[in-house]
Amino acid sequence: MWTLYHPTNFPMSAAICAPQQILRHVDLDIQQETKQLGRLLVVYFTAGRVATLEDAALMMELWCDGVFVGSGVFKSGDPVRRGRAIVQAVHYSDPKND
Repeated sequence: MWTLYHPTNFPMSAAICAPQQILRHVDLDIQQETKQLGRLLVVYFTAGRVATLEDAALMMELWCDGVFVGSGVFKSGDPVRRGRAIVQAVHYSDPKND
């Protein structure tokens, strides 16, 4: 569901120079989460550079909020298994390092 203009988000949008007509089409929950975090959510999109579990996990360690993996999954011998393994890799949390 798209939200309409929400005036409480203007100070932050002004700080990041976001045009108001764009913010009118951004989900309110995403706007509020961004405001609470104090930063923009970042998903790493690339063309053919994230193909292994290690690549995806490294992107998460470099503070990406998500990783898009295409051919690394779909061109593998078992796409379902590879996809699940990458999901596990990006959601792994080492308690010793937390």
